[in-house]
Amino acid sequence: MKIGDQFTVEDGVVTCGFCSAELGANTENVKRNLAIEQVSVEEAGPHYEDPSRYVDQEMVFRKFYCPKCATMLTNEVARPEDPVHDEVTLLES
Repeated sequence: MKIGDQFTVEDGVVTCGFCSAELGANTENVKRNLAIEQVSVEEAGPHYEDPSRYVDQEMVFRKFYCPKCATMLTNEVARPEDPVHDEVTLLES
């Protein structure tokens, strides 16, 4: 099963949609197995404003890369101390 262009899930294993590197089991938060770069929110692009206009806490932009091919697979905005957010939870039917 493809999840966007970024991820493929087969036999309970999540792989990179670009290089097929194994990223972990579909029952875990595979973002924890990716390379992470944490930068200022403004580096996300011109459509992101300074978050201090809206919140009183520091916010960061996290980019998550495949550890094999270095393709950015996903991203998130969070406080620096926040745990990595779950991307998708797959449920068995």
